[in-house]
Amino acid sequence: MNKADHSRLIESLSRDNEEKVYQMSMVSTVAELMASGLHRTDYFDRICTDFVRIFNASICAVFWFRHREPSGWWLDAWHAASKALSPSAEDIPVGIEGLLGWSRDHDKPVYLEDSIDEEILSFWGLDPQKPATLILLPVTLENEKTGIIVLINPVILLSGKNSARLVNILCSLVKSGCHNRLLYKNLYDSKEEVQDLFENSSDMVVVVYPDGIIRDCNRTFVENLRFKFNPVGSRLIDLIKKDRAEDFFKCWSQLLNGQEVQNVDVTLEKDDGSAMEIELSGNVRMLPDGRIGIIRLYLRDVTDKRRMEHKKAELELKMKLMRQRELAQIGLYVSGIAHNLRNPIHVIKGHLELMNLKGQDQPEMEIIGEYVNNLNEIIENLMDKVHYERNINVIDIDLNDLLQRELNFLKANLFFQHEVEKDLVFGDKLPMIKGVYSDFSQAIMNVVYNALDAMMQSNVKKLGVTTEYDEESREIRISISDTGDGIPEENRDKVFEPFFTTKDAEEEDKYGLTCGSGIGLSSSLSLLEPYNGSINFTSTPGKGTTFYITFKVR
Repeated sequence: MNKADHSRLIESLSRDNEEKVYQMSMVSTVAELMASGLHRTDYFDRICTDFVRIFNASICAVFWFRHREPSGWWLDAWHAASKALSPSAEDIPVGIEGLLGWSRDHDKPVYLEDSIDEEILSFWGLDPQKPATLILLPVTLENEKTGIIVLINPVILLSGKNSARLVNILCSLVKSGCHNRLLYKNLYDSKEEVQDLFENSSDMVVVVYPDGIIRDCNRTFVENLRFKFNPVGSRLIDLIKKDRAEDFFKCWSQLLNGQEVQNVDVTLEKDDGSAMEIELSGNVRMLPDGRIGIIRLYLRDVTDKRRMEHKKAELELKMKLMRQRELAQIGLYVSGIAHNLRNPIHVIKGHLELMNLKGQDQPEMEIIGEYVNNLNEIIENLMDKVHYERNINVIDIDLNDLLQRELNFLKANLFFQHEVEKDLVFGDKLPMIKGVYSDFSQAIMNVVYNALDAMMQSNVKKLGVTTEYDEESREIRISISDTGDGIPEENRDKVFEPFFTTKDAEEEDKYGLTCGSGIGLSSSLSLLEPYNGSINFTSTPGKGTTFYITFKVR
């Protein structure tokens, strides 16, 4: 090797080494750029700005491929060294066929030193007749073509071979950086969504440490409890109403044992001293070592709901007391009437017997005697019913006897007696049930009265009453059916609501059945619940309804 060849070899090695050093510095700079600032909203604007600075380029821009756009492309961010141009997404030609269109179908980067791409150059206001150096770095996320970064006239101080290699490395860095940005954005958006749900939840949410100190809470919690300060750092136990803390300590103990709790009634004390009834649910987040990290509590304000329940219970209690007072008063009146009627009945019967003894036996006397006996039977039934209704003690009740007695008493109603066909089937071997007679008679007869009301306007008026006992399930079931119009679909969920009624008051006055207050079925359900009783129904529009009253026999 002569001296000249030796010099050329040294020069070539030195140039190659310089290119590698430059390439390493470019890769390091771009890698740092792509990995930093992920949290910034102007992430791609900053990349374009820095790319123009690093490569001394004229323009850097980020295009995203979107199928909804007419051209399929959308300009997201750009930077021009001259600051003279400001293109927008609307300026991208429809159906562009230049390098943007080419990149739509290719995933590899492109480096062209002498390119005339009329669409791109015209788009940026450059002379389309002057060759330009272009670098296109495709962005592929999750194996889907997403967009492209375009550099115009960058300064790349490398040979053609190493330039292509550098562009490939840059493309890999761009893909990695965009992918990280996408992951960060999804994570940030998820965090924002969770935070938004946390803050704007209609329920109160509280995060508590195992020692009972509040770590975090949402806006609903602060507003509902009317805090004048941030409760974070306060003790949760200080918010529990002292005379109602027992239930809270029970569920707190469950949580500390790693168990979930659901809908526990707890009373909180607001910052102004007033009380709030809540339903508390909660769960825990465990640490890897098995200890409890935090306890999450979900609180729902049920103050108004509990107030309505208390009012309903008070109303039902008042109605029960009123009924007992009315029954007591009616009992006194009935006893007085029965006593006053019995005296003349005894006198009539005595004179009939005297006339028979004297041989004055006439057909009219037999008819009079029959009606006297009927009248006496009515009085006995009336006194019998009053006796049972006034008894508020728990007794053994035969539901067959109760129904027969109540239906027999209902014969005094002309509509029931003369217009309604009765189909009565009383099952054998019904076990006795312990309870207050009036609870059962009122609950069952409310359903019977509803059945009669439903048939006032019906062409066919047939009342069915059936009792049966299932030994296997140990259940007594009373079926009460009518041939009325049935219950419309839109009313079926309201049947057991207090004060819901569809009855015609004029018709009720005409037949003298019920008052249509809308509390019959609601009170029946309340009366039977203490005896393991339930009420269900089936209804066919235009054909009628059947109610099923079921008792679990202990």
